[in-house]
Amino acid sequence: MDFPSISNGFGNLQPHIPTARELAIRGELAKVEAELQNKRQQLIADKRAKVKQMSNRELLEAIYSRILEM
Repeated sequence: MDFPSISNGFGNLQPHIPTARELAIRGELAKVEAELQNKRQQLIADKRAKVKQMSNRELLEAIYSRILEM
């Protein structure tokens, strides 16, 4: 995430130097994004494991109920 350049009043653009607060926010945002990605991957893995444990009849019933929900 880049910050925009700012004018120095003479029409010259100066690069924005992030403050410590902005850098801390970036760090927290990166942590939250990584945590959400990990949770998503875990949910997908759990769902796959659950499907592997289901019998054929249970799978067919689950598919049928999903079709009826559409």
